[in-house]
Amino acid sequence: MGSLAFAPLGRAIGRAAAACEFLDADGTPVSAVLNLDSDGVPLELDVWKVSFALLQRWPDASQLVMRSAVDPG
Repeated sequence: MGSLAFAPLGRAIGRAAAACEFLDADGTPVSAVLNLDSDGVPLELDVWKVSFALLQRWPDASQLVMRSAVDPG
C-alpha cells in the first residue's frame, strides 16, 4: 500500500505508537501503524492491505480493531 509521511524523509523510525486493523470494502484485511521517529515525533502512517490491492475506502472508527503497538517503548 504505502505510507503518509508527516515530516521530511530521512528520519529514522523509532517505534510504533499505535496499530489497528480493519476490513476493506472487499473484505480484505488492512493493517495501519502510526510510526514515531527516534525522538518520539510522529513520522508516518503506514497502511498495508494484505492483497496489495488499492484501498477502496477508509473505515469508520467503529470498524477499527486496535492492537498493541509493535514496540510499546
